[in-house]
Amino acid sequence: MKSDRLKLPEYKIFEEKLFEIQIRTILQHAWAEIEHDRNYKFSGKLPDGITRRFKLLAGSLEMSDREFNNIAKEIDSISKQVEEGTKTGKLDIEINSTSLKQYLETKFEKLWKGGFIQDFNFGSNLLTELERFGIKTLEELDSIIPNKYVDELLKDDIQVVPAGSVIRSLLIVNDSNKYFEKSWDGKWRSWSAHRRYEELYKFYGVDWDEIEKKYGVKFSDS
Repeated sequence: MKSDRLKLPEYKIFEEKLFEIQIRTILQHAWAEIEHDRNYKFSGKLPDGITRRFKLLAGSLEMSDREFNNIAKEIDSISKQVEEGTKTGKLDIEINSTSLKQYLETKFEKLWKGGFIQDFNFGSNLLTELERFGIKTLEELDSIIPNKYVDELLKDDIQVVPAGSVIRSLLIVNDSNKYFEKSWDGKWRSWSAHRRYEELYKFYGVDWDEIEKKYGVKFSDS
């Protein structure tokens, strides 16, 4: 601790104190806990067969730990690539949960900074809907975003929605018949009637009365 801090009464007790900080991965911590809890069994000289198995197990955990770390780095690398690609227009990147999340955070930054989007978690259903719609890359998704889409979403009072809702609305705005005939799984039959969405669909010429007649999907009051 710095000398100026130690001059303060509340930090005086820490003067000349030493401490150690241990940095471990989750697997290293788990192994340390196992060794600590079972030390009475694992300490000392063990039979050769058990010692060999013990070392193999430790080696396997070490390899798993490295692989987890490498996977995490690769995911971070994908996010970085998508972030840069979104800004430069280089988006020939496969859509998956990682790439889509980063794309939304970068492309629609104005939405989440404005409080419109707060939940960037979405299940595999949305990815399936995109694939059925014929969209497999971020470039293909980017190409169907109409002019003023973000501005239209932000017109009314803030109403927090999940990111998946923004993408689903984008598909409906692009081609409502194609969405309901190819992407829609039929499991949901109402769309929350926030004024924002009603005005959004009107702006882009989507006739929800016609959608309700053809597919039985209606706006709900909540």
